[in-house]
Amino acid sequence: MNDIINDVNDLKENILKSSEYLNFKKSEKNLDNNKEVNKIITDIKKLQQKIIKKEDKNLDAEIEKIELESLYKELETYNDYIEYKKNARIFNDLITNIQKNFEEYFNSFLI
Repeated sequence: MNDIINDVNDLKENILKSSEYLNFKKSEKNLDNNKEVNKIITDIKKLQQKIIKKEDKNLDAEIEKIELESLYKELETYNDYIEYKKNARIFNDLITNIQKNFEEYFNSFLI
């Protein structure tokens, strides 16, 4: 059992040192520091809430949905956001692969 705990701790340490994680955190920080992007994200969240409230009351939210789509398109024009999405996807792929490998690792103990 200690071997498994040690392996998990080693894995965690390796993930935190991985270029995938470091690139993701760097792009996340850049995104956080981009005031224009943060304003768009804030506007998107507010608009999403407005749409939900309208739909809950069975009101038409088509104008808000069009505006929301426009904000998403604008967000896609910022390099910080594009880089963040790319690095998030790469990091997510790494974690997914690790989970799959660890499932196989744990299953080998069950046999």
